Amino acid sequence: MYISKDSFEINNINIGRYVTRIEYQYPKIWGDDTGRNLAGSWSGTLLGIYPKFVISFRKLSSNDIKTLAPIFDSATQTIKYFDPVKNDYRTVSTYSGDWGIGYNNPHGKAESFQISFICKERR
Repeated sequence: MYISKDSFEINNINIGRYVTRIEYQYPKIWGDDTGRNLAGSWSGTLLGIYPKFVISFRKLSSNDIKTLAPIFDSATQTIKYFDPVKNDYRTVSTYSGDWGIGYNNPHGKAESFQISFICKERR
């Protein structure tokens, strides 16, 4: 679960009311010189840690989708969030993965779904 309902904004929109879960990931990106040698020893250059947020959205109404779709469709986003590792608020620029929604009933709410937001710069 995310830290609090007010701890995560995308493009100045507090998304706490739309979200059921936010997973904070910290993937390491390694240089081309990285790997194991024939003796099995690991070596390489850590290029950086690029935070990633996997966000699970609840079932959304058509009005909710109209509010959020421009965020998902944009090339980049600005995210303000509370970083539990650094113990402070941070603002980052991200790009997002693909998104899609499903409907079990054409007159009902969209099914829940996930989308990832990846930081463009290292932590």
